[in-house]
Amino acid sequence: PGGYRVWSLPGYFNPDERTVPTACYPFVACLGSNSSLGEASYCDRNYTGRACSQCIPQYHRQIGDDARSLCVACSDDALSDVVKAIIVPLVFFAIVTFAIGVMEESRLDAFVSMLVSLQQLIQIALNMNTYLPPDFNAFVLALSPVLFNYNFIRPGCTIG
Repeated sequence: PGGYRVWSLPGYFNPDERTVPTACYPFVACLGSNSSLGEASYCDRNYTGRACSQCIPQYHRQIGDDARSLCVACSDDALSDVVKAIIVPLVFFAIVTFAIGVMEESRLDAFVSMLVSLQQLIQIALNMNTYLPPDFNAFVLALSPVLFNYNFIRPGCTIG
């Protein structure tokens, strides 16, 4: 706008007209300034805080605390996530223990290689979370305890 005033564009945040805007993560969290009113930056409805970097109450990061991850609404199944955090690793250990007990060495090597490959595929899919369809992303997130990764537990949500 000229002079000492700076208005942020969508994807950027500044608390007032005199502060240089900073990039927002995720980019969609910041709506920019309302230049017609000369007001500071606005956050999208699911975000709050400096540079819209926090989720509002009853919202959580889609993938753990990853700042690039979107804020999504808490669901009513927070308890199932805690159960999943316990059950999936126990099943994984039970399968490995059973395989060690009953498989011959050559087959056990192939089995362990397959499990490690599965873990690698899950990690690759988690890293690509913003590019995957939501249903597939939820499926991969449900498998994340196999990696001993508990980012699916939503700290902003209550169990009840």
